[in-house]
Amino acid sequence: MLYSAPMHTLKLSSLALVACALSLACQGEMLPPGPGVEPDPHQSPAPGSSRLLPPGLAGEYCNQAIPSPLHRLSSWEMQNTLAAAFPGLELPSARLVSDARPYGYDNDLLSLGIDDAFARSLNTLSIDIGKLAAEQVEQLIDCSARDAACVKRLIAQVAEPLLRREAADLALEEIEALAAGQPFETAVRLSIESLLKAPEFIFRAGTAAGEPQGYAAASRLSYFLWGTPPDKQLLADAKAGRLASASDLRRAAERLLADPRAERQLKHFFALWANLRPDGTNPTADGLAAIEETESFALHVFKSGGSLKDLLLSSDVVEAKPSVAALYQRDPQPMLRTGMLSRAAFLQRTSKVDGVSPVARGVWLLEHVLCRELGTPPEGADATPLPELGANATRREQIVAQTESSAECSGCHRVINPIGFAFDNFGPQGEYREVDQRSGRPIDASGKLPSGESFQDYRELLSIIASSSETSRCLTEQLMRFAFGGGPEVNDRCLVDEIHQGFVKSELKLRELVLEIVSHPRFFKGAN
Repeated sequence: MLYSAPMHTLKLSSLALVACALSLACQGEMLPPGPGVEPDPHQSPAPGSSRLLPPGLAGEYCNQAIPSPLHRLSSWEMQNTLAAAFPGLELPSARLVSDARPYGYDNDLLSLGIDDAFARSLNTLSIDIGKLAAEQVEQLIDCSARDAACVKRLIAQVAEPLLRREAADLALEEIEALAAGQPFETAVRLSIESLLKAPEFIFRAGTAAGEPQGYAAASRLSYFLWGTPPDKQLLADAKAGRLASASDLRRAAERLLADPRAERQLKHFFALWANLRPDGTNPTADGLAAIEETESFALHVFKSGGSLKDLLLSSDVVEAKPSVAALYQRDPQPMLRTGMLSRAAFLQRTSKVDGVSPVARGVWLLEHVLCRELGTPPEGADATPLPELGANATRREQIVAQTESSAECSGCHRVINPIGFAFDNFGPQGEYREVDQRSGRPIDASGKLPSGESFQDYRELLSIIASSSETSRCLTEQLMRFAFGGGPEVNDRCLVDEIHQGFVKSELKLRELVLEIVSHPRFFKGAN
């Protein structure tokens, strides 16, 4: 055992092939509630806001503290943990397999099991890092004696970030015994390999009986706000009992948010939320520049004390690489780029090779900003060519004729299409345009929501959406899913309500939403 107190759920083994019970997260319903489903009373609009869509189900239960299963580190978290443990080494991080994102986030419990591919990649990585550490041990520790005492010191130093406990609370005798009597480089290599195959490294386990209760809360907090293991200060706070109350967690979170590591993690969250960096794609240099500009904008809004409305409506300018700056400079008037959704990364991500996709843009906004799950389109729908309708017909008219003429499609598309058409003034690269390329007629970006509210363009649409309680609740759910790693808390409608209410009271300040989550007892007590 590597923790000084026994962990009844974990055993040390050479390959750490530990069975993990995964919980299945509940998805929301389709746009209207199904037959016999009552609208959720907990989703009532906030004062002064409107409901944009028919209500769905918010969650499965209310105020039930369901234990979370073991939570494996995601590849992102594992890479960051390795970087913290081996700061002087150039690590082969690409050897880790990518994690699936069933709900958009790479730290979701549902996708973080251990299969053969993961076990093989971790085994290879542990061997490679063990060899690298043995060859470059002077990059890690002052080790001129190259003796057993030096190996013992190195084990303690590396184990602390890998296992997320102070070294004094770790039982490292098994590792030390493995290294005993071996040549120096062999001892280093075997020790590092063993630590990297330990379940206590692979999983973010709860607190074991007999050890300080704050360690699990420290890990949950640091992986949420930094994507890394706790630093020495946070571990010391955990051991001293300074992570036991809402005020403790809020104070600790404030410190973490002031650190540059939080900037990288916040960008990671916004990129996952907006699906700016989908797996299996290699963006061009210009595409990567657009992604970085959008991430920087979101971070700017957060760091400047901005709100959800600022995230969707602000025209603030952030530094951009030449390709993106040149794109925006061609806008016919200033202040056209309002919020994240009129920036190049979103507009490019929701376009196709042959042009823009209003349907993709509408679906993205419904799923990511309003948390609405849509039905599966009929088989072959994407491959169906648009009807011709004559040379004077606009692309919008073609799409309406194709998607709203049958009962099978119209139910969803009467919601999807108006939202997507609102962004028709932006081409596939995010360039602003005023004329429909097919017909030569002026672009019509107007529309009407199911609530009856009309808009003339994307700015008016975003203004309506930014004022809706559905939008603020959706962001609450999205950030909670990321913070809790897709644990059972995200399906507790009353817990979501409590955190959402605090978010609303803060006037939708993004920073306050983070602090509402971390200071809720279910966040720091549920970690144990």
